[in-house]
Amino acid sequence: MEHENLKYSINSHIVCNECIKELSTLSSSDINLKNFVKFEVGFTSLGIQIWCIRHSINVCHIDFDGNQLSADFRCLEFDKSN
Repeated sequence: MEHENLKYSINSHIVCNECIKELSTLSSSDINLKNFVKFEVGFTSLGIQIWCIRHSINVCHIDFDGNQLSADFRCLEFDKSN
């Protein structure tokens, strides 16, 4: 299917362990992990990093090992009226 790589296809989430710990201590059932975490994602001199803004810690840093990988920054917009 055309543009399949632009659709939501996450099958394993990356999470901050500190966010999981903190969320488990909260008594509100209205808060879920997806709405609780606050990540900043960006390129570094090594590759790409996921940073937890809530706890000011590294969640994941992917080292490209000097390789230049392809990336697709296009966005598909669907008609929401249907």
